[in-house]
Parts: sequence; structure tokens; C-alpha cells
Amino acid sequence: SIKMDPFLAVAYYLRALCHVDSRCHDAALADFNLALDCLRSAPLINYRQLGLKHRLYACDLLYNMCGSECVCVC
Repeated sequence: SIKMDPFLAVAYYLRALCHVDSRCHDAALADFNLALDCLRSAPLINYRQLGLKHRLYACDLLYNMCGSECVCVC
């Protein structure tokens, strides 16, 4: 889905979570940053208009991003 729509923040977010599960924290941080860039300072993106049942909240993204960053530093 990232190839079809490089501005789909939720795709980067979900891929980042997969990287976290695989313990690839550097790759996760990169995808979290891309998702954050796609949010463009909005507090959330509601994907209902696209037929998806997902809302991406900036606070969830930042929370998971901090967790990955702490693992990278330690």
C-alpha cells in the first residue's frame, strides 16, 4: 500500500509496528518518522472516507515512537 500511496500514514505506522515486533527498532523509527510527516501536524487522520476502519492518532504514534527510541538508545 505504500507503493500505491506514499502519503498513507497508517501504512507506515503499521509497518513500523511490524518492525518493532521483529526487534528492528531503527527501521521502526524511520517508519514512525515517515508516518509523523504524513500527519502534517494534525492530531489524527480518520480513514473512514477511504473505506478503512482506522484512525491514526498522533499521540499513539508518538507513544510507540518513544518506546522504539528508548530501546535504540539503551
